[in-house]
Amino acid sequence: MTMTVDKKSTDNTLVIFGLTIFISAACMFMVQPMAGWMLLPLVGGAPSGWIVAMAFFQTMLLAGYFLAHLLSRFSPVHHAMLYIGVLLAGLAFLPVKLNGGLLDNMPLPEPVAVFLLLTCALGLPFLALSATSSTVQRLFSGVQHKSSGDPYFLYAASNFGSFIGLWAYPFLVEPYFRLSVQSHMWLGAYVLLIALGCMCLWLAKRQGVAALEKPAAPVTGKAAKTEKRMMWLILSFFPSTLLVGVTGFITTDVISVPLIWILPLSLYLLTFVAAFSQKRIFKLQVLEALMPFVVVGTIMLMIFQVSNIIHVTLATIPLYLFSFTFVALYCHTRLADLRPVEDNRRLTEFYLFLSIGGALGGVVNAFVLPVILNRMIEFPLMMIASTLVLPTIGLKKTSSKIMLGLLALSFLLVHVQPMVLPVGHLQDLRVALFLAMIGCMILPDRKMMLGALVVFMISEFAIAPNALLHITRNFYGVTRVLENHVKRDGKPIVTRTMRHGTTEHGLQILTDEDRTKPTIFFSEAGPLGEVFWAYRPKRVLVVGLGTGTIACHTAPDREFTFIEIDKEVVDVAQEYFTFLSECKSKEPPRLIVGDGRREIEKMEDEVFDLIILDAFSSDVIPTHLLTVEAFASYLEKLSPQGIVASHVSNRYFRLQPALAAVGAEHNLRVIQKMAAEVRDPLGASGHWVLLAQPGVSTEALDKNGWFEARQLDSVKPWTDDYTNLLATLRYFIDAKR
Repeated sequence: MTMTVDKKSTDNTLVIFGLTIFISAACMFMVQPMAGWMLLPLVGGAPSGWIVAMAFFQTMLLAGYFLAHLLSRFSPVHHAMLYIGVLLAGLAFLPVKLNGGLLDNMPLPEPVAVFLLLTCALGLPFLALSATSSTVQRLFSGVQHKSSGDPYFLYAASNFGSFIGLWAYPFLVEPYFRLSVQSHMWLGAYVLLIALGCMCLWLAKRQGVAALEKPAAPVTGKAAKTEKRMMWLILSFFPSTLLVGVTGFITTDVISVPLIWILPLSLYLLTFVAAFSQKRIFKLQVLEALMPFVVVGTIMLMIFQVSNIIHVTLATIPLYLFSFTFVALYCHTRLADLRPVEDNRRLTEFYLFLSIGGALGGVVNAFVLPVILNRMIEFPLMMIASTLVLPTIGLKKTSSKIMLGLLALSFLLVHVQPMVLPVGHLQDLRVALFLAMIGCMILPDRKMMLGALVVFMISEFAIAPNALLHITRNFYGVTRVLENHVKRDGKPIVTRTMRHGTTEHGLQILTDEDRTKPTIFFSEAGPLGEVFWAYRPKRVLVVGLGTGTIACHTAPDREFTFIEIDKEVVDVAQEYFTFLSECKSKEPPRLIVGDGRREIEKMEDEVFDLIILDAFSSDVIPTHLLTVEAFASYLEKLSPQGIVASHVSNRYFRLQPALAAVGAEHNLRVIQKMAAEVRDPLGASGHWVLLAQPGVSTEALDKNGWFEARQLDSVKPWTDDYTNLLATLRYFIDAKR
């Protein structure tokens, strides 16, 4: 019997179904950063904790799509009923709370323990959320609505919800609510989702969706079906791997701005919205014709930067984001065209393969490529590889097969030392590269991409920067050691620097008379040198090693302890720099590998006169080191006349108001000094904040230009339950002056 449903009812049905998918997606993208902040003090800020968290959410997303695919064996109504049952079971794990018992007594958190911790706390609720989109779309396919025969447009609502959740958390949730409150708010949204899911089920049954469904017809054309599945997987893999690749590239090789990862992820989500919307703005044929030129233009820009033909600027970020977005939009648009509209019983299978491709892209970039590659080269290589999905290129032609072989060879050549060319020949090669890239633009698609790849390989593997002594990459980023010939006071000198990402983490002058002198941010003429001069500490604890420069603030009765989370930094400091071996104090410096806060909390019966915080990785802020609870740990390890000095030099954030707020909570006097950057590496530079206990005099520093760090009403004390990084942006802080 056919039921008659009025237009208003069907419109309301679309609103309810769309809102359900929107809320579930927003919840997914809000719980991820919330859980990450909860995890931060438990893992001590170890980047591996964040990486494992990302892998956990990707795994649960894949598991959710797999669950929806398994439930699709039942009728749409019974499928939805079982899904709501999983949602209800997830309530037993809410509100979200992470118990760090599994991580106790670990120097650094083990990935398996972090994964199990997240699974026990969030596994079932996130699994249910992940199953929402495909479940609700399948249920919608049976209602009486003009669009029910092609429900894939609801996937646009899912990604738009993800987009809103992504931006809402850092701007509307985190700045105003503590984590405990956020957890209860999220519980409320989860309960609302259950109510909406029940409404979808009720509307579907009311409009005559059958409780039972005839079994699917036998599948024919298995070869064609397998080929289509592979295209689903490949077309979802490339945007995913490019998302991680472009994020790592612009934050490591262009500029390291905290929260900039939101931009590429937002664009990634919007390409899904554009591709799966009922009214398309971008035609597939146009995207297909322009994609080779976009990719070659991007490769040309990278070659020019590697060859120093143009300088890296903020203006290059939009260009890289545009090219990534263009390729992702093409892949997702073609993916939408390949959706199985002819048989909605394959809807859950379609989303399962889409999620497998997305998960593979994330896993390859997070776990495989950092081990294989010693630099951020995957983004350009994957950009070129993505053109193989174009019908005009494909894999059947000889030139395409050669291109695939060269791509594989590129991953092997990254560890081979390239030939160093004389300066004159180097300039000639750069001109030749420029002309070659221009020539590639007039070739047919296959030859254009093959030529661009060859030119890119020459630029990467045949031009060796004379100054590069060492480069390595791990989960903490890319570390480089550079040697430069410069002039100081008209005399030629040789300097050696360590760079982590885009930030210089130490410099040594290699001439005999200056090789043991502290430089740049740590110089004797700078704020830190004044702290050593004023307080003459005997026992010094330093969080963050860098090149070990601070060890050269020597004294006969002084002892240094360094805590460094990255073992590679320790190896580089010992192999390429001599601060640790040549600067003599009472004892050789003690080196501890681990997170600073966790290691300090584990110390027993140890007292220090000075604790130095210098644990910044590029310009990323280790917020867990700057909370009220963290300083409680530091104060327990300070002598009665002990002080804490924090290095807060940063291109994007003013951290002194946050430290002033934390200092007020502990009744500490907080003073600061900012020394302008100078060309002389031995000159005063850097921005330092000193936190002194009651009874500790700061008179000597006051006379030397140190002044009170003013507390701002807009910057509240950071705790393990609350941080507001955006409130410390330089723009907002400077505007209040």
